[in-house]
Order: sequence, then C-alpha cells, then structure tokens
Amino acid sequence: MSLVHSVVVFNPVYESPPSKGPLWYIEPYYEQIKEYLVKKGIDVAYLHEGDCVRDKTWSTLRAKRRHYFIGVGHGNPTTFTGYQYQPIFLSLIHI
Repeated sequence: MSLVHSVVVFNPVYESPPSKGPLWYIEPYYEQIKEYLVKKGIDVAYLHEGDCVRDKTWSTLRAKRRHYFIGVGHGNPTTFTGYQYQPIFLSLIHI
C-alpha cells in the first residue's frame, strides 16, 4: 500500500519563455510520470497558470488525502508564491 494517495503538480506561468508556454520544463516530466502514477492507483492533479492561486491550490489539497506536492514558485523563507506572486503557503515560524 502506498503512503501517497495523490500527487499535486504546481506549475505557475510567470517568467517562462513566451515561446514555450507554461514552465516548459515541468510539463514533459509530468506527462512521463502521470501514466505510471495512475497505473499505481495514485490520483494526479495538475495545477497550472491561473489555477496556481491560494484558493484553488488549497481546495485541491483538501480534496485529496496523503498527498505529495511538487511545484515551482517564488517567495522567501516564510512564503511560497504561485501565479502572479500570490501567496500560497505561509509560515509563522522563521527558521
């Protein structure tokens, strides 16, 4: 039995080369692993562009259980940001 039941891939668009679309280097890897994960019974969600905002991200995470989140974003030691630099994860602890 897998400890992970779902994988959430987070791919905001900002700062990607205009000719290549959404962070072009994530999409090929996502396509490669998606079929494998689905065959293993793992649910896969792919958030990109305008879906990489706080409400959509958190509603996706709440709808799934024991998930693995992988993504690209910006931020600082206490904040991870998504689409158009909107805060997604905030920490009250500064390490």
